Amino acid sequence: MGADVRTIVTVDAGWVIGGRFRMLDRIGAGGTSRVWRAYDHGEGRYCAAKLVRQRGTTSMLRVVRERALRLAHPHVVTPYASCMAGDDVLLAMDLVRGGSLETLLGDYGRLPPAYAAEILDQLLAALSHIHRAGVVHRDVKPANLLLEPSPGGAAHVRLADS
Repeated sequence: MGADVRTIVTVDAGWVIGGRFRMLDRIGAGGTSRVWRAYDHGEGRYCAAKLVRQRGTTSMLRVVRERALRLAHPHVVTPYASCMAGDDVLLAMDLVRGGSLETLLGDYGRLPPAYAAEILDQLLAALSHIHRAGVVHRDVKPANLLLEPSPGGAAHVRLADS
């Protein structure tokens, strides 16, 4: 599961986990996790660092499964590294910079039908790939549809929390 570092070190610009991930600012939160924009010193790039609270065997098994799947697909966000973070597990993944469908809908309301169809087509491609791998997503919702800016047409959709 990557480096087994169990300490969080406080540093001037932010804290560092596993001697590698500098937490910069929190960008999201869910029932069992918090997501931070972080800098991965090992890879030399910015990433999304998901800190998953360990709440018993079931939550730990989900983390292990999410890390192990490695569902390589252009419309799926998957972890590329992990480490222990005190009582949490850190999963590092690509940083998707365009917000979520939830935010887009909240800001602008209903989407034009052609735009919505492009978003749906990309979501279905992601789900098809995940289902072929024998996985049921269980949490498809606008907050888990992350959007990458695109030069034309709909944004590039990335399904998170597989």
